[in-house]
Amino acid sequence: MDSLRRMLYSVSDKLSVLATGTESMLDLPSNIGQYEEIINTSMTSYPLVIADLSGAGPALKKTVLTRAHEIIIVSTPTLASLRSARALIQETKKLHGGQAANIDLVINMSGMAPGKEVPKSDIKAALDCEPEAVIAYDAKLFIGTENEGKRLTADKAGQEVVQKLLPMIQKIVSRDTSVSVDTGDGGLLGGLLGKLKKK
Repeated sequence: MDSLRRMLYSVSDKLSVLATGTESMLDLPSNIGQYEEIINTSMTSYPLVIADLSGAGPALKKTVLTRAHEIIIVSTPTLASLRSARALIQETKKLHGGQAANIDLVINMSGMAPGKEVPKSDIKAALDCEPEAVIAYDAKLFIGTENEGKRLTADKAGQEVVQKLLPMIQKIVSRDTSVSVDTGDGGLLGGLLGKLKKK
């Protein structure tokens, strides 16, 4: 547990982030057992554990998805990305006895390729899943805030993005409909995104 504490970055009194660093690009990654040990230890110490699997290998993804109570799958509205999302949804459903109630879909970078993207209505029909949120492509907003170390909620466009995600976050984190966006330190998601930029 002491080793885990040394790896944790405290964002607030109710939020900690596990700073695992980056995987070597040329060496073999840590084995699944080591990752699972970290997850098990975290789950015994914290009421909610959120894992970003975007850069994880297939074995780790399967291990975590099998145990997850809530799952968010992110896709762009392009055909190739949606095909991958559909395959992942189907495989995840098999891990959960054919159930999809705990799977949410987010469409990111909408509008990046006008005229070449799959319409939202067709996405629902093809994936049998209604997108919980559709995030517009805004390179200036996302790249700008990252490069400048600013809060995503520092301007109106960023606040609108958070507002789109907030209902899903409320459902996953606490089901507390009183949670609101705050450009200061008090907002749940806005504060998280802002403070992580300060790390």
